[in-house]
Amino acid sequence: MKISKKEIEKCKEFDTNKLILRDYLAISRSKLANERTLLAYVRTGFMFFVSGLSLIKLFPTETIWVFFGYSLIPMSVFTIILGIIRFRQTERDIAKSYKMKKVYEEDRKNFGN
Repeated sequence: MKISKKEIEKCKEFDTNKLILRDYLAISRSKLANERTLLAYVRTGFMFFVSGLSLIKLFPTETIWVFFGYSLIPMSVFTIILGIIRFRQTERDIAKSYKMKKVYEEDRKNFGN
């Protein structure tokens, strides 16, 4: 297959510093995946908390289950905090990797995230 001179000139005019639709869609997918991951951390932390309380209430006389229940409660807080920290780190990495800090900040202002 032969490439015409017109097609070659068109490729030379392409500015690699500008983002195209595909890049904007990739940024959006990355943001959504990051939010979904944060929600998974929160859901897991909530599950640890509820499981801990359930074990404490269901087996108040069995020491091992009460101990395990009490150990799940701080683990739930740790899981949620870890999720928030990772969310923030990934949020910054997304902004850096796409060189879209300005657009990303405008997006955060507009949507309040």
